[in-house]
Amino acid sequence: MKSINVMPGILGAIAIVGAAEAGTQDKAKPVESRTVTLKVDGMACSACSTTVEKSAKRMRGIIDIKASQPKGTAEVTYDAAQTTADEVAKFIAKNTGFKTTAPK
Repeated sequence: MKSINVMPGILGAIAIVGAAEAGTQDKAKPVESRTVTLKVDGMACSACSTTVEKSAKRMRGIIDIKASQPKGTAEVTYDAAQTTADEVAKFIAKNTGFKTTAPK
């Protein structure tokens, strides 16, 4: 009868999982969240507001966004340590074609 030594495999798996978890903890930075309501001109339908939301979510620092076609606005929550309201407005305008402005 052959004996199989599985202990090195188990210990190796535990070490890999532990190292991966330790790495994610080091990279976590505190979030300085802010919320702003941007004016978004030109949205004609719900697909337009979805386009604005999907575009903004690709930007670094965006935490949440809810665009409203009837109101012509986008309420954006972002990490102020990574971006600004003006940068978010410019990003949306550039990537969607909708004129987007931040409050002054």
